[in-house]
Amino acid sequence: MPVSCPVVSEFWKIFLEWYETLTAIKLELSTVKILYGIIDNDRLCALTNHLLLIAKYYIYCCSINEEPLYFSTYLTIVKNKTEIEKQTSTRTNSSERYYNKWKPLIDKKFVT
Repeated sequence: MPVSCPVVSEFWKIFLEWYETLTAIKLELSTVKILYGIIDNDRLCALTNHLLLIAKYYIYCCSINEEPLYFSTYLTIVKNKTEIEKQTSTRTNSSERYYNKWKPLIDKKFVT
């Protein structure tokens, strides 16, 4: 389960602290929300679910490859994913959509 082991629990704890620092929102994550995402009309719903999806995939990859779980590696993956999405949005003339989704991370200069 991507929540119950101590290493993964620590990852989620750091994730929540990082998320709150970037968005000024205290996110409450249950096992159900981690597994299935968050359904909400909140403006950050797409961003939150994307970050959760990246995190779950990273945890999965570390598990099957028997690699250590580092939050810094997760952050690198997030930066790479945002760069890909930024390039795609530029090519498809949807830069505003990119900006609106990633705004909290852009405002904190985590990504450009």
